[in-house]
Amino acid sequence: MLQSGNDKSSYEMLKKWVFVGSVRAHTHDVRALTMAVPICSEGSLSDEAKDLQDEKRKKVKRIRTREKKPLDFSYGKWAHFGVPMLVSAGDDAKLFAYSAMEFTRFSPHDICPAPQRVPIHLVTGSRFNQTSFLFVQASCWLDVLSVNAPDGGSGPYGGLVTTNIVARVKSKAGRKIICSAMSNSGEFFGYSDHIRPSLFELSGQAGQSTWTVSKRQLPQKLPSAHSMVFTSDGSRLLIAGHDRRIYVSLYLHGFQCIILTVVDLESLKLLHTFIPCRQEHEKEGPPDEPPITKMFTSSDDQWLAAINCFGDIYLFNLEILRQHWFISRLDGASVTAGGFPPQRNNVLIITTSSNQFYIFDVEARQLGEWSMQHSFTLPRRYQEFPGEVIGLSFCPSSSSHPSKSTSLVVYSARAMCSIDFGKAVDEDDESQLVHEALLKLQGSITNKKLKYLLIDGRQTESKHTSRKNNFEIIGFRDPVLFIGHLSKNSILMVDKPWMEVVKSFDTAPVQRHIYGT
Repeated sequence: MLQSGNDKSSYEMLKKWVFVGSVRAHTHDVRALTMAVPICSEGSLSDEAKDLQDEKRKKVKRIRTREKKPLDFSYGKWAHFGVPMLVSAGDDAKLFAYSAMEFTRFSPHDICPAPQRVPIHLVTGSRFNQTSFLFVQASCWLDVLSVNAPDGGSGPYGGLVTTNIVARVKSKAGRKIICSAMSNSGEFFGYSDHIRPSLFELSGQAGQSTWTVSKRQLPQKLPSAHSMVFTSDGSRLLIAGHDRRIYVSLYLHGFQCIILTVVDLESLKLLHTFIPCRQEHEKEGPPDEPPITKMFTSSDDQWLAAINCFGDIYLFNLEILRQHWFISRLDGASVTAGGFPPQRNNVLIITTSSNQFYIFDVEARQLGEWSMQHSFTLPRRYQEFPGEVIGLSFCPSSSSHPSKSTSLVVYSARAMCSIDFGKAVDEDDESQLVHEALLKLQGSITNKKLKYLLIDGRQTESKHTSRKNNFEIIGFRDPVLFIGHLSKNSILMVDKPWMEVVKSFDTAPVQRHIYGT
């Protein structure tokens, strides 16, 4: 990289170029370079939302920590609004971003460290003899796979998981599937294309090769959906959708109408329709909020959290069928994952694209005590978490012995981090991020092989102190698409090596020859 400078020693302005440095990020030839400047997002914060965010920040206790040299993968340290960056594209089908102002200080950032994620949902403890299901959404079909994890793994990191195809449901006329969901019992699942949603019932006996899928008729009024989710007990289906033919022509010409509908699965009747709004109570008139893209329900089926595409959160009470709370977007970032922990139904945990996470007390309509104390004093190893958080998984707890604290795993395509909110959050020591701690994950969904990781809490506790065991980060060799808890001591992982993606291209990238051959 070269940097220009001005020399005013002569009457003419002479441009000088100074060599800054060079890096090698691509595995193949570089084909394109460009300079880019980040712009503000489309969903910018309003003045009212900014005031609310400032008020929230004042409530948070900040602890000043000494400045340390950032880790080399700290993309968030230099990627800011108005700051120029260099972007390169190569024959390896990869895009890398570099800090133009501090080119040698930070390592290149992999813009797309993993292929497009396939929507995956893990169901454990289904009504079919506690069989675990993996519900996978493809572009035009749905796969239901039974998961068979061996009792003992090969080595300390578990082993391979075998899967069997239970059912495959194709969309009508090959239409693209927009969203899908499966109930916790494994009995019902559904999807929506751009025309209408569809509901199916799965029946059969675990351990047998015969499974039956029957279609259930939903109310004709339902529009196509942006997102759908089942309540925890599987008795109701929640749909966030829009329908131009009905709501556009009657209410707002040329605008997408966003509603939330509640369907009773026993009678298959429409129970209620929510209209998300920024006030605590629903307003009269047509809906005008952005589309809902994510929804989460509490385990007691009292609360529904609906999140729009810009990161605004709407909380609904499903018992009295009213909107309970509205939370404006957090730090202007979109929501990447969230959920209600088991046994703690009034707690909502949200992660954002800026790798921050927030804990809310839903019933009290306020930020949780943990977030007030620690949101801005997280360990440095988590602040430098590699990649963007794309999902989380809660550690299941026994109903007879519920955990007093909430523990979970947040993950990106490059690493995962285990967090226990019942343990102390202290400053980092000299320990570094554990790179490539996992064995290379073999297999994929296509060849019916997955990876599961054993988590022996007693063994870990004896080797590490309680402080060090919290916010423990483990890096991946291959990009990870999904992580979910199979049990309290094991998690399921789905990965996709990048070279498998490259080999699937119609025109394979030019391979770099080894010197001397």
